Amino acid sequence: MEFLKPLMSTAPLNKVYNLVRSVSSAVNVDRSLHPDIEAVTELLRQGKVWEVVEPHMMTMSDMEDLDPDALRHCLKTPTGIMIDDSEDECNGDEKPTYERR
Repeated sequence: MEFLKPLMSTAPLNKVYNLVRSVSSAVNVDRSLHPDIEAVTELLRQGKVWEVVEPHMMTMSDMEDLDPDALRHCLKTPTGIMIDDSEDECNGDEKPTYERR
């Protein structure tokens, strides 16, 4: 993410980034990354990454309550809008609707 500054990402990803940076500094000079990898692996094992991300997660049912098509990969995406109907398998025999909201 250093290469994309000053652009910012989502809140959950920024929290993970800050957590990782708390145990692994940016690589500015050539060095062994083994200690950093071990430290980040320990964060994963301890569930620390999940702790910072979990409050931002919506459940699948929450997403579907807001938008029934939210989890369909073939709708409301540039690929989904442009996909040829003959190649669409998301709805079985039904033809998908591609309404823009």
